[in-house]
Amino acid sequence: MHESKGIKFKLDASVESAEASSVLSYNVGAIKLKSGESIPADVVILAVGIGPATEFLKESGFALERDGSLSVDKFMRVKGVQDVYATGILLQASQSNATGDIARFPYPQQDNKPLRVEHWDVAINTGRTVANHIVKGDSFEGYTSTTYFWSAQGQQLRYSGTTAVDGFDDVIVQGSTDPKDPKFSAFYVKDNKVIAVATIGTDPTASLTAELLYGKTIHFCCRHVNVCRGTVSARRFVEIRNGCETYGFGRWSEAVKIVTRI
Repeated sequence: MHESKGIKFKLDASVESAEASSVLSYNVGAIKLKSGESIPADVVILAVGIGPATEFLKESGFALERDGSLSVDKFMRVKGVQDVYATGILLQASQSNATGDIARFPYPQQDNKPLRVEHWDVAINTGRTVANHIVKGDSFEGYTSTTYFWSAQGQQLRYSGTTAVDGFDDVIVQGSTDPKDPKFSAFYVKDNKVIAVATIGTDPTASLTAELLYGKTIHFCCRHVNVCRGTVSARRFVEIRNGCETYGFGRWSEAVKIVTRI
């Protein structure tokens, strides 16, 4: 898709240094890779990433993780500190709510292993978790939302779930990956469980998979995954038929189904 626009990718490559321009020595003229290759450049865009701005908490009694994040429970309560929550996007320490992409929370879709996500959709859902816990107390189920991302890059890219917890060991690609007309779903698998999906041109698959991953786990028995809408009004159902096992979970009246062929 990008290559058709003239973009070239250098995979498994590392930058060694930036070389000065032969015309203006204070400008970059090329990027030297560790392989020894030199790539001429007029402009260099450096994506350095971000990190939690929590340095001011180091001497205040908060236990910071190695990356500067704060470990929280399923209600977003900071561990070891009473009545303080950590969630997403905006810092409001004056209100005793530590917010920003600083929370490392138990991710229910992957055995409650800790996860920190830098995305506003997660920030919204963690904020809702805090509000619900303040109102409902410990009777509230806690954070159960599925991480969901998207990007417009000539085509609409959708991604639900995450591989950031323990990585993945397989990818099941269904559909066409033809760069002239891509329309596919790529299911990421870990230990025979679907943990995430990336889609181009198949937006409903990403949304339905996110719905199925909502506090649940999708298992599969071979390399074929079929995601479809069902008409069953039940909130959750499991059934066996025609050699297929059907897992379903839906928050709305029209349930969602995933069928894995055995």
